[in-house]
Amino acid sequence: MNSNMIIEDFIVNIFDSLYDGIFVTDNKGVCIYVNQAYERISGLQPTYLIGKHVGKLVKDGVVSHAVSLDVLKDKKRKSINQKLNTGKELLVTGNPVFDNNGNVYMVVTNVRDTTDLNKLEQQINHYKKMEERYSLEMKINLLEKNKDHIYTKSSAMKNIYELIYRISSVDSNVLITGETGVGKEFIANMVHQTSRRKNQPFIKINCGAIPKDLLESELFGYEQGSFTGARKAGKLGLFEMADKGTILLDELGELPVELQVKLLRAVQQQEFIPIGGTKAKKVDTRIIAATNQNLMEKIKEGNFRQDLYYRLNVVSINIPPLRVIWSTS
Repeated sequence: MNSNMIIEDFIVNIFDSLYDGIFVTDNKGVCIYVNQAYERISGLQPTYLIGKHVGKLVKDGVVSHAVSLDVLKDKKRKSINQKLNTGKELLVTGNPVFDNNGNVYMVVTNVRDTTDLNKLEQQINHYKKMEERYSLEMKINLLEKNKDHIYTKSSAMKNIYELIYRISSVDSNVLITGETGVGKEFIANMVHQTSRRKNQPFIKINCGAIPKDLLESELFGYEQGSFTGARKAGKLGLFEMADKGTILLDELGELPVELQVKLLRAVQQQEFIPIGGTKAKKVDTRIIAATNQNLMEKIKEGNFRQDLYYRLNVVSINIPPLRVIWSTS
C-alpha cells in the first residue's frame, strides 16, 4: 500500500469517526464521498449519492438546494438550511478546498441535523402562544373577580376594558381623563395589573395634594445636604422608587409649569437629576397620568406644555361620567 492510499484511508477513518455528516464533491459538483454520519442523518445511501451531480439531486427533489454549487461559483464558504425528501432539515456548510493554483478542486460540506432543534423551536413558540392566551384569560378573570363592581356591568366601559387588554403587552405611557369620582385610579391600577410590570412597584402621587415647593423633591428626590432641613442621607424620589414598575401621576393638570420641563426630560430620556445632584439617574418607569381637567385648554392658556402632553398621551383612556356608566349598567 503506497503512502497516498494510506493517507486516503486515514482521512476516511477520520471522517467516519465524526458525529457530523460529511458530503464531498469534486470541482464539477459530482458527489465523490459521504461519511457514515451523513448516511445516518440523511437516510440516503452512499451508493445512491456517489457519482451523482448535486444539480440532479436538486432537480429530482432529493435536496432543496445544493450548497456545493454556490461554493464552486463564489469560491468561498457558504452555509444554508437544506431540506431533504426524507423529511430531514439540515444546516449545511460548504468549504472550498483549493489546489496550488488557487482553483477549487473539491468542496467538503459539513452537515448537521436541525430537525429536532426546529421542532423544539416550534414547540417553544406554541407554548409561548399558549402562555399569552392563558395570560389574557387571567386578565379577564381579574375583572370577573370584581363582577359586582358597577364598572364590570356597564356597557359604556366595554371599549375601555378591550383597550386595556390590547395595551397589556406594551409599555406605552397612558393618559386617563374623566370627571372627579369616575374611578381613574381604579383604571390606572388595572392597566398596571394587566401589564408585564404587574410584579413591580406601582407608585401613586397626587400632584394637587402636595405643596408646589415640595413636589419636585417628592418626584425626583434630593442629594445629601441639598437644602436646610434635608435628610443627611438624601431622599429617593418616587420616579426612582417606581423603577422597573409604574408611576401614577394623578391630578396631572395641577403640575407647575416649571416642573413640567423636568418631567418632560424624565419622560423623553428616562432620566432625571435629583435636587442638589450633578449626575443624571436612569430609570425604567412607565407613566400613567390622570386628570379631570381639559389639558388642551390649559395648553392654549400657556399653563401646560404641549410637548409633554403628547409624550404622555400615547394611549388615551377617557372614562365616561358616572351618569353615563349608571345608565348603561
